[in-house]
Amino acid sequence: MNTVHLSRLISPIKWSLLGAMLATHLASFAAEPTLAYTVKSGDELIKMAEASFTNVEGWKQVAEVNRLKNPNAIHPGQVLQIPMGLLKTRAQPAQLVSSSGDVRVAGERVSAGSFIQEGAELQTGANASAQLLLPDQSRVTLMPNTTARLTTSQMIDFGKFDANRPPNPNWFTGLISLSRGALDVLASKLPKRTTPLRVETPTSVVGVRGTVFRVAYEDPSLQNARTEVLDGLVRADNAAQKTGADLPKGTGTVLNPSVQRIKVSPLLKAPKLTTAVVHKPQASWPVPSLTGAQRFRVQVSGFQDFSNIVHEQVVALHGQADFSGLPNGLWHLRVRGIDADTLEGFNAMTQLQVLLPQDAHAPTAQWQAVNPRLQVADGKPVLQLDALGLDASHIVLASIHLNHQPYVRVVKALVNPVAAVISLPLDGLDVAQAHWVNFTVTQADGALLSPASYRLEGLSTGTLKWTPLASPLTQSSQKSKPSKGKTKRQRSATV
Repeated sequence: MNTVHLSRLISPIKWSLLGAMLATHLASFAAEPTLAYTVKSGDELIKMAEASFTNVEGWKQVAEVNRLKNPNAIHPGQVLQIPMGLLKTRAQPAQLVSSSGDVRVAGERVSAGSFIQEGAELQTGANASAQLLLPDQSRVTLMPNTTARLTTSQMIDFGKFDANRPPNPNWFTGLISLSRGALDVLASKLPKRTTPLRVETPTSVVGVRGTVFRVAYEDPSLQNARTEVLDGLVRADNAAQKTGADLPKGTGTVLNPSVQRIKVSPLLKAPKLTTAVVHKPQASWPVPSLTGAQRFRVQVSGFQDFSNIVHEQVVALHGQADFSGLPNGLWHLRVRGIDADTLEGFNAMTQLQVLLPQDAHAPTAQWQAVNPRLQVADGKPVLQLDALGLDASHIVLASIHLNHQPYVRVVKALVNPVAAVISLPLDGLDVAQAHWVNFTVTQADGALLSPASYRLEGLSTGTLKWTPLASPLTQSSQKSKPSKGKTKRQRSATV
């Protein structure tokens, strides 16, 4: 019998093509994220595939990736690289870590701390917001007037073969479906994601592996899906036109199902801001000027990270933002320009002070306690005060001290102003003494108001004298502070 060597049947060119194809095939496996699994006694690849893989034939891919000569001969202690795409997944809830205003799931109001199950639809009302913490530690903030669904929230489940292994954020697969409104997304920067975190609208799909971006679908009748990238890289695809583009940091695009061309544009720079101060009752504030801006989006939060939004409005060029509906206090203000294509630019942030009406005879203040009077409630004396600038959303911590050193506290009360009136119990006070009354006020959504202190006299006669003053404890601590100048020995002792 004549023997023909295989190399004579395949030309050198075909050998090179075959080698290239094999290299490409192996490279595709190498590029896929894998999970390291240490073989235990009794493990078999086929049993592993039946219990934990989405495809029972997946053992063949594991054998190929790990170059196993005999897939039936794996031994305890051996480390196998398992392609993550082979493993089954299970639903994992997200957590609502921040909420403000009217936030609902399936029509029912929810609050911070709630767990949001896969498939649940969230809605935020006007001047309401919600922030979700996804299982991979990404954060998604729903802006006011937004409807979005947690369509997919899955973690890889390795099953009985590695039941004690803690969940890894890299194993997360997430999809948020935005049907109306806007999302701010801070996607965790993970080294090996199973799949990109995705946000879809009815007309676009955005995929990311770690970045900061915004997605908006504010008017369904226009079908415009807007994406703006503040950090990292985003892939935006037009599902209807089957086109897409990469959006690097500082760029954005508006996708429409009837437009094939994708225009990637630079975002507007952040406007320059100084501290904003407004006085009730008008509480209006002129928006800044910015080259290229047609309008401005103005947002207010009680927190510096803007994890909640308590007020939002779009203001025309040269227009005035209206803060008359905000409770008095110190807030955080975020402003960005909107260009002619409706793309929104980089944020500028500053503080916003909402104050009492200006009074030529009184100092500027966020709030004041005035008109002290003695009342009796349940047979006990009560001090009542009108709280100008406060409402039921404010929480007042009041403490009454003897107005001389060591400033012993004799009363402490946590109250909410009812009809703008503060009521403090006076039971047990020495009416012959003068007292110092200190107020610390916080707003339910996080704003902190300036503290206020008053001297209270006349309890014994019933003719009250109520005098604003600086905190004596603050004055005392300032007087007791050491001087800035130190000797060389003192400086060396504090290093």
